[in-house]
Amino acid sequence: MKPFYRHFANSILLPAVGAYYASPVKKQINFLKKSQWWSQDNLERYQKIKFKKLLKNAYDNVPYYHNILKEKKLYPSDFKEIKDLEKLPIMNKQTVRDNFNQLINKSYAQRAFQNRTGGTTGKPLRYLVTNRSNAQSFANKIRAFSWGGMEYGDKFATLGGSSIIPGNNSFKSQARPLFERNLALSAVHMSRENLKSYTKKLQSFKPDFLRGYPTAIYTMAKYISEEAVEPIKFKSV
Repeated sequence: MKPFYRHFANSILLPAVGAYYASPVKKQINFLKKSQWWSQDNLERYQKIKFKKLLKNAYDNVPYYHNILKEKKLYPSDFKEIKDLEKLPIMNKQTVRDNFNQLINKSYAQRAFQNRTGGTTGKPLRYLVTNRSNAQSFANKIRAFSWGGMEYGDKFATLGGSSIIPGNNSFKSQARPLFERNLALSAVHMSRENLKSYTKKLQSFKPDFLRGYPTAIYTMAKYISEEAVEPIKFKSV
């Protein structure tokens, strides 16, 4: 029998997340958990189908890629294998900044809204997302957690970046950790005084799982070791 909160999360919270994103999140998670066991041949076949659809959509609706293919006298039909992507130039963050408007997909423009990276490696990068892409990202995250033995509804702690920095007081940023049973700790503010506070919070909250930046987790573990604090036991990190 599943623990109560796992059952609650799967029967109540996941459908609510799906309704929020207007996308079948639960169905996407189930597909990912099933497809991860496909044979190499099946994975490559599925990948090739998706790749060809993506390339055609980019050619028809994204000016940046349409122009590049046109300059190189290439058409979507010229791409037979995934390795044919080598015919296209490598993209980096500066490419996105320099060609932001040209990279907007016309077929999604009305449904897209702007987002940005946290900027932990330098300057934040703005980009567009849709509710559907956010739902897929959420499903990917839940599947990835399952590799560490964690299921949606299990209690966990996060040593994360900009989205959980103190002062981010949006309703979503405050309500989500509560419903997801997530103790959110800022990896940006890891002074020894804060580490002392984090340790007490972890001991009180008793999460089964810990996720975060490797350097932040290392800093936390080093502090606990140096201060001879009673170890905090997790099922996985």
